[in-house]
Amino acid sequence: MNKTILVDIVHPAHVHFFRNSIGAWKNKGFKVIITARDKDITLQLLKNYNLSYILVSRFRKGLLFLAFEQIYRFFIFIGIFLKFRPNVITAISGISCTHASKLLGIPSIIFTDTESAKLSNLVNLPFADFIYTPEVFRKNLGSKHYRYKGFHEMAYISSYENFTKKNQVFLRFVSWGASHDILSANQTKIDYRQELLDFVLQQGYQLIISSEDKLPANMQKYQMKLPPEKVFNVLQESIIFIGESPTMAVEASLLGCKSILINAWAINEPNMQYLEKKFDLLKTFSDFNSSLSDIKSIFQNFDSESTHKNCRQFFKTHINVQSFISDRIEKEIG
Repeated sequence: MNKTILVDIVHPAHVHFFRNSIGAWKNKGFKVIITARDKDITLQLLKNYNLSYILVSRFRKGLLFLAFEQIYRFFIFIGIFLKFRPNVITAISGISCTHASKLLGIPSIIFTDTESAKLSNLVNLPFADFIYTPEVFRKNLGSKHYRYKGFHEMAYISSYENFTKKNQVFLRFVSWGASHDILSANQTKIDYRQELLDFVLQQGYQLIISSEDKLPANMQKYQMKLPPEKVFNVLQESIIFIGESPTMAVEASLLGCKSILINAWAINEPNMQYLEKKFDLLKTFSDFNSSLSDIKSIFQNFDSESTHKNCRQFFKTHINVQSFISDRIEKEIG
């Protein structure tokens, strides 16, 4: 009888994190069940990658809705786990699935890289059987906490090439609805977006915008028109990335963009600090006003060869994360 791996996906980035491992597991004869949350473009990505899924819940903004969703997901997972009897459950953060798996005695392997997701970490991680984080993760999560020498984003960006760059800047705006967004003591102001757009256009660059929320009418003509899984192709072609998403800032950095992250809660995340201080691939700022002089400097002094060199060095000194994920789950179920 084929052994079953259940993968819970609650965010678009989780599709990318697991999709290569899912393919590897299926090729080896494992049965893979995917459960999903309707947030942003998550379901669209799953469909575009031909990954069938069971819809568990839909994201809604607000702490009350997030709390209700956590409870609702728990009961849905109980039914799913009893029906499919997975041999192991894996996820990023482990929202509700860790509680259900613990109750039913199913081992769970959870990945996380966000120290500032304090509420999610507090509520979900204590119920996981194994917790894996990047080596740079500072907090000690106890005896079941293990570290690996890599980043989440390396599960789907596994090497660096000297990509051909266009005279193009990529902007990324987020909806600020996650629990770590809502609960952060440092809130990022978003009234700078028009000023940023005007500045980039004044420099004579082509502009591409990706946004979780609907853009104002005057920005819509710059919105990325390609399918969402093609975003990495656009980042490969971009010289500079400026945005509010920590995940996409890392992705852009690994694809050879000079990246600027404007996010008040993420500036002290260890992975952001590591890329900034050790490899000079990223600049982090709590608000637009404090970043403006650096943005101007980057536009004036962009050094593509230095960025290429730093990217190559980064990949040389870290493991193959996709192989690590696949092997670790397979080891658990024998």
